[in-house]
Amino acid sequence: MSRSNPIKPRYLGGLSALFWGWQCELIWFALPIAIILEARYYLNRRWALTKTDFYRVADLTAVGLVAMVFFLFLNRQEYHFITMLLAWIPILLFPLVAVLAYSTTPRMSLDVLFYSLRRQREAVQQSWDMDYVYLGACLLAAGLNKESSYYFPVVVIIFACSLYQLRSPRFTKKTFVIGLCVILLTATAFHHGIRNTHLSIKKQTELWIANWVSQRTDPLKTRTALGKVGQLKLSDSIAFRI
Repeated sequence: MSRSNPIKPRYLGGLSALFWGWQCELIWFALPIAIILEARYYLNRRWALTKTDFYRVADLTAVGLVAMVFFLFLNRQEYHFITMLLAWIPILLFPLVAVLAYSTTPRMSLDVLFYSLRRQREAVQQSWDMDYVYLGACLLAAGLNKESSYYFPVVVIIFACSLYQLRSPRFTKKTFVIGLCVILLTATAFHHGIRNTHLSIKKQTELWIANWVSQRTDPLKTRTALGKVGQLKLSDSIAFRI
């Protein structure tokens, strides 16, 4: 696998976007995103964009992020700040991913993503494949808003297919599949173990709190505090008028 011709997650990017839209109830945003991402594999037209063009798109994404943070801060009583921000990250990252997908540039240089690197005199050599970054962002956002029994299996399948495409030629397909199955089974066991431990601790904590409250209350005794009754008026005379 060369840097000039990286392996792209064909169909997996669109599937991840649809899965994110379904989980976060943003399917009407996810549908056009998935179509645009997957349509590039059937279109031969690409644009030779300059670094300045990528800078402008990245700056637009940064403005959208600031606007989203400001909106969530003003409406923090209606929306959970972190959850909603992460749930909308795929929408904010989509312009960068779409521009890169339809350009002649295979990878995104880090100076496009990080403004501080643009001030360096020497050229930035590090770059990211934004397709896999976007795939991970979609899967992360999909797990925040809704609890479902099929989230973990879907994520496992998508990651397994992605890793299979990126496998090293030094290992045979059989060796890779066996190793991947061992890793996934171990991850599944850890996942269920951590979840069961969390539920047990939560249940025990609730029981301790209930016992502590019950020890400080007496169900056979009640108390009232109505205040002090004032003196009754004993005369009909008018003292003053307003």
